[in-house]
Amino acid sequence: MAPKVPLWEFRSRLNPHFYLIPLIKLCYINKKGMLVNHYYSLDLNKRRYSLKTILNPFFLSVFTCFVSVFAQKDYGVHDPSTIVKENDRYYTFYTSNGVEYAYSTDLCTWHRAGKIFPSGFPQWITSYVSSFNGHFWAPDVFYMNNRWHVYYSCSSFGSRQSAIGLATSPSLSNPQWNDEGMVVYTNNSSDHNAIDPAIIRHDGKVWMVYGSFWSGIVMTEIDSTTGKPINRNALHYLANNDPEAASIIHHGDYYYLFFNRGKCCDGVNSTYYINVGRYPTPTGPYLDKNGNRTSNGGGTTILKTEGRFIGPGHFGFFSENGKEYMSYHYYDASQNGVSKLKISTLLWQDGWPVVNTDFDPCTPDTAKDCAGVKGGSAYIDNCGVCVSGTTDKKPCQQDCNGDWGGSAFVDTCGICAGGKTGLVSCSGLLQGEDALEFDGVFENTNDGFIGRGYLNMTNEKGSAVTISLCSDISSDFSLILRYANGSSTDRILSVSVNDTVQIDSIFFPPGSSWTDWKSVRIALKLLKGNNLITFTSLSNEGGPNLDLIAFSDKHLHDCAIQSKETVKPQIKNLNLRFSNGLISCYMSKETTISYQLYNLCGQTILPAVTQRIKPGINHLKLNTASAGRGVYLFVLEEKDTGKRYEKLIHAWH
Repeated sequence: MAPKVPLWEFRSRLNPHFYLIPLIKLCYINKKGMLVNHYYSLDLNKRRYSLKTILNPFFLSVFTCFVSVFAQKDYGVHDPSTIVKENDRYYTFYTSNGVEYAYSTDLCTWHRAGKIFPSGFPQWITSYVSSFNGHFWAPDVFYMNNRWHVYYSCSSFGSRQSAIGLATSPSLSNPQWNDEGMVVYTNNSSDHNAIDPAIIRHDGKVWMVYGSFWSGIVMTEIDSTTGKPINRNALHYLANNDPEAASIIHHGDYYYLFFNRGKCCDGVNSTYYINVGRYPTPTGPYLDKNGNRTSNGGGTTILKTEGRFIGPGHFGFFSENGKEYMSYHYYDASQNGVSKLKISTLLWQDGWPVVNTDFDPCTPDTAKDCAGVKGGSAYIDNCGVCVSGTTDKKPCQQDCNGDWGGSAFVDTCGICAGGKTGLVSCSGLLQGEDALEFDGVFENTNDGFIGRGYLNMTNEKGSAVTISLCSDISSDFSLILRYANGSSTDRILSVSVNDTVQIDSIFFPPGSSWTDWKSVRIALKLLKGNNLITFTSLSNEGGPNLDLIAFSDKHLHDCAIQSKETVKPQIKNLNLRFSNGLISCYMSKETTISYQLYNLCGQTILPAVTQRIKPGINHLKLNTASAGRGVYLFVLEEKDTGKRYEKLIHAWH
């Protein structure tokens, strides 16, 4: 008696009544006495077949057998989830009745592990998908809060009457599944379709990306405690032009959106292919290699039909021991379009993913490396060069501009210069903490700053920072601002020189954290002599953390340093110099000072100011405008030694 045949049905999103049953293997003895194997798939949209009908045309001899496609080394799945690992076992979930999943200990031989819903399905589903029959689509698995979270799709064929649900278990090897109910849903008036979920967690946030056809791929933020959306209506639209099967990963400085286009689920006639776009923030807009938005038809193709591997789709990512892998399904042309699991390795070139389809987890040691050595360790690095192994070549490195093999470098000001940046290495800088005036606080709590610290501007509209920069000539100059913005939105400043606005708004894009120091270039017209440059916040969030302002033109100087060099004897003897409203004083050690301003009759013009100053050159701003034009006596006293310094200054207001 032949063993019982499991009929594993796979759905099509393009034809709502199209099922594949590619998992029937018919074996018989032909007229020559040879054992012959045949694989068949049936289009149930055309007619209903009974098992008797299927068997009769091929029942040519006395031997008939049936096997499941879930054989070792040739695992038949559709829409495989991200591969995860618990203890010594790998797991993947896939489209099936009851949300079935499989396990492997070597990524080669796979076994059925069980079902989340072995009998029936949660009744809440029919409230959203009235015609649901227990066939779940495209699940994804994710570990959070000491539990495995499996997000699964329930849909009515050919419509947006769909829902994504959630089931959790503390273990996969000894599961105790608990259904958590509905996560998101859509109906036929929705502009997107709630199927194909995928989860990403990075930088303290969890996101779910999902969707198929209609308006395309959407994303919503997930509460890390409940596993459900913070706000189901807060959607980010990431890709259009009939995409589906999306997934997002974080690599280097970018988030990468992978998704499919083309026709799914039609065996050897499938045209599925995998695209990618990237962006520094998870919500996009994602761009392809040509700068086109995936939300406007863009996308760079990384994998399409090749040989017998037809219609690759449903990207999944996992990494282990420094090696990165991607899982996906394909339709095997050598077996009439049977859908199977495939695992390839993922490499990176110029910041973009490259799929190594030659990798075979069943024979990893017999595969040739890029140098042609079987089982060798040479590989293609991010510059497209075969390195390591027998090549004796070292892999290329990423420069500070993010270019693999690039020549950009961090200069003495902490600015990424050279290479593709277009920036000349700096020759001087002004520290943020040396600003004349600022709204905010001086801090050194975040790592990566240059000097003693940085300015944390007050989080309010109109907060400002003023610096003093001297020029030998009147001309246009480029300045580089080193900043950190760990928020999720741009910080925007206006820039004025000597109280005249020269830049209405300059944007400081967010980085990955408040220790991610970046730089932005501005162009200003400066006058000969001292220039007061003011940066003013245009939003309630204030400005970025400002570390320093760097310059590379030989005509620009820190005003105090310039005066120290040109009038060195005066600074050495009197320790004071006045220029354009600034007193420059040099101290050999940190100390507390007190200073006042008198007129020549000995009357106090400005009240005493006491402050702590650092070793080296310090700038003291005098508000001589309130005193008017004339000659005054400036008096400075060191509190701990009692030393007194005096200087006549001329105010020309």
